[in-house]
Amino acid sequence: MSDETARALLSGFISGAAAALVSTFVMLVLLSRSSVWQRLPENRRVPMPLVGVVFVNLMMLLWTAAGLILGALYLHFASGRAEDNALVPHLEFSLVVTAVIGIALATAAVIRGRLGTIAPLLALIAHLAFAWMLPNLAR
Repeated sequence: MSDETARALLSGFISGAAAALVSTFVMLVLLSRSSVWQRLPENRRVPMPLVGVVFVNLMMLLWTAAGLILGALYLHFASGRAEDNALVPHLEFSLVVTAVIGIALATAAVIRGRLGTIAPLLALIAHLAFAWMLPNLAR
C-alpha cells in the first residue's frame, strides 16, 4: 500500500470517527431534551448511558464506514491532480461531497415533509468532516 493510499484511508477513518463522536453528542443532547423522552415514566425509560453506548457504537460503525469509502473516493479524485488551493485541497471532491449531502437532505425533506433539528445538524457535521477535514488530513 502506498503512502498516498494509506494517508487517504486513514484520514477518511479519522474524519468518520470525529463525525461519529460529534453526531452522537448532538443526538444525545437532543434526545435528552425531547418531550417524548421526558414523558416516558422512569421505570420504562432506558438509562441514558446505555442509550449513549448504543448510539456511539452505531454511529462509529456508520460514520467510519462512510469515511473509508469517501477516503477511497478522495484517492480517486486526488490521483495525478494538483491541489486547487490551500483552504480546500481538491475542490472537485468537496463539491461532490457537498452535492451528495445536499441531495440526501433534500430527499429527507421530501420524504418527511419537513426537516427537524437533527437532519441539518448531521448534514453540517458530515460536510465539515468529509468535505473539509478529510482533504486537509489527506495532504
